[in-house]
Amino acid sequence: MIIKIVRTASSGNLLDYLVNQEHEVLDAKGVLPFQDIDTIKKEFNTRELTNSKAKNIAYNIIVSFPSEDRITKSIRLNLLEDIMAEFNGGSDLWFAVSHPDTINHQHFHCALSAIKLDGVTIAMAHFAKRAMALSRKLEIKYGLKQVSSERTLFSNQAINELKVAIDHSISEAYNLAQFIEIMRLLGYKCKVGRGITFIKLENNHPIKGSDVGREYSLGNLKKNFEPLSNYSKVYVKSYRNDENETKVNFGPALLDLILPSTNVTGLNAGSDENEIWNRKKRKKRRRR
Repeated sequence: MIIKIVRTASSGNLLDYLVNQEHEVLDAKGVLPFQDIDTIKKEFNTRELTNSKAKNIAYNIIVSFPSEDRITKSIRLNLLEDIMAEFNGGSDLWFAVSHPDTINHQHFHCALSAIKLDGVTIAMAHFAKRAMALSRKLEIKYGLKQVSSERTLFSNQAINELKVAIDHSISEAYNLAQFIEIMRLLGYKCKVGRGITFIKLENNHPIKGSDVGREYSLGNLKKNFEPLSNYSKVYVKSYRNDENETKVNFGPALLDLILPSTNVTGLNAGSDENEIWNRKKRKKRRRR
């Protein structure tokens, strides 16, 4: 797991971000968990008026988990209690929500007021190192997968997203060329050499197929497609709206696509053109 703490100069914007999308309220302190958001924002704002010189108005505490972990609401609440015991700094005002988890982004947020009831700002010195140390401690306590850094966590998410795209493309493609085209439609460029590298078009982030898994190396990917001898038939899938039946149309042979079609008439036409060209050349010589 990764605990990330972000300073903010606007508690109102932070609270709006937490609730202006699908969410589940986890818990709160200093406000009732299920109060309307405008009332909660007023409570934060009232606290801020006690210290007009404070640069840090609130903190956004983000707790993220790798896809391997299965985080129940009970575990979230226990983690929230442990984290706030470490980082509330004496503040008695915070509001925590969970956003809908996807398999690649399990997380929850806590908006923490940076100002205590007496107007003094809370102590958050060295919070990045403290957050990292607490993450390792809680991973052991709750049996969670250990994540060395935020970069590692996001790398795992990128690989999981890539796996989904590759598996979909394999199921739709009949050969490697079609596979590459479908991957591009899904947002990935394929660089094929001795191996295969997938480059996400959004951020140019490259991932080797072998890093995704042994079954995603170039050699193993090719095993999913038609043998080379069958590449002369170009398969095109088409689906009827009212039926699940798949029709397979056979296009021209690969050699026909590469080489221009020729026949006897075409050859004769070519010979006639050559003869005319030669006659013109002879006339030019005579004039000289």
